Amino acid sequence: MSTGLIFGSFDPPHLGHLLLAKSALSVVDEVKFIPAYQNPFKEHNASFETRCNMLERLIDSYPSLCENIGICYIEGIVNDRYQNTYTYKVLEEIHKILDNVYIIVTEETLKEIPKWKNSQWILDNSKFILVNRTSWDNYNANIEYDISSPFNLDIHSVHIRQMIKFGGNPCPFIPESVYTIIKKRGLYGYSNTI
Repeated sequence: MSTGLIFGSFDPPHLGHLLLAKSALSVVDEVKFIPAYQNPFKEHNASFETRCNMLERLIDSYPSLCENIGICYIEGIVNDRYQNTYTYKVLEEIHKILDNVYIIVTEETLKEIPKWKNSQWILDNSKFILVNRTSWDNYNANIEYDISSPFNLDIHSVHIRQMIKFGGNPCPFIPESVYTIIKKRGLYGYSNTI
């Protein structure tokens, strides 16, 4: 069985994440989201537990779209074991239990990998699925699949956070169940007085 992995902060998770996963299911049997316990390049607005809960709600909201799509909570386990959650450590643990693993990325993410801890190890020991390539750079990565998504993936968490902060309604980019969590916890500058 082949497994595609999508690493991310998912702060908040949105429909673009699901569409990225759905696109990759054209070349792998299953896709697992790997929420970052702590992304060293971003400050999280929501806790790891809250982001995982929102990701669960996102998947539950689209059952027909999410067949063979799930969540892997390994970053919490790795953090407890090593007191950090660098991607290379997470991948080492995943490779102990899964054989045929691919990292699903867009060009934006692939360009960021050289900044990651032990990035060369990640590039040397991983197979990639690149979705919606716009240039022909090989990124020094083992790109096994280069696929085009039939979906518009130009949805970003930062735009959803800004929309919420300024009183906009982020639905349909996120389901109402995720927005309910955001409202209840007052995340991303949400205020019911806006």
